[in-house]
Amino acid sequence: ITKLNHVIQRPLWLPTPLNREFLASRKVVQGALGRIIAERRYATEPKGDLLDMLLSARLEEGDQSFTEEQLMVEMSSIVFAGHETTAETMTWLLYLLSQHPDVEEKVLAELDAVLGDRTPTMADLEALTYLNQVINETLRLYPAAYIMTRESVDEDRVGAYSLPAGAGVAINIIGIQRDPRYWEKPEQFWPEHFSAERTKARHKAAFLPFGIGARKCIGEPLSRVEMQLILATILQNYRLRLPLGTHIEPEAGFVLQPKDGLRMVLERRK
Repeated sequence: ITKLNHVIQRPLWLPTPLNREFLASRKVVQGALGRIIAERRYATEPKGDLLDMLLSARLEEGDQSFTEEQLMVEMSSIVFAGHETTAETMTWLLYLLSQHPDVEEKVLAELDAVLGDRTPTMADLEALTYLNQVINETLRLYPAAYIMTRESVDEDRVGAYSLPAGAGVAINIIGIQRDPRYWEKPEQFWPEHFSAERTKARHKAAFLPFGIGARKCIGEPLSRVEMQLILATILQNYRLRLPLGTHIEPEAGFVLQPKDGLRMVLERRK
């Protein structure tokens, strides 16, 4: 990884132009989400959507419902955070397939066997096991959220390190997911890392592109469904090739992305 931006932010109380712009935008967003939540609380007929599920959900700790602030955070995550990360993951996957024709052939064979000429639907996703392994392997090597931060609630100890209450902790997701203690071929693109047997034998915290535990990303199911359906539709119809002489270099900004973008050539399969 060549460049690290935006992980350590300037505190929001500093009146920089970027901070002022961010705070003004956040006020608009929170106002809109607040109105939607308030209207839904008093709606006579439920819509049966995600917001209704959040309003009726009970927290594991104390069997309480979400507070207004928690609802706002969860809704913001769904509305804003789930699109760029999903798009970047699909970008990396298409790049990796272009560099590994043997894996691409296996994906295409599975799609042809399961779908034929049909457009993929939700009912097909369970059968696309190898495509899902390829998605997971892409998330392992190039996690869009390559680092996450947490704050210790109480005094704690992690291995040889003591953490006071309120300590900030940065979790190196991309480092953990390339750690040779947990991965047979840590630097290689090898979807077999996610065979059923290897997944079962591996520590559950060795793979955490969406986080883990109570604060795990609420958008993971939506992201996975989007990726499977979109990728299956694209790969049914096209192969994507990297133009000759193109060099792709990762850049760690707000998300992990190809520096200078990724241009590819589409070749129609059928």
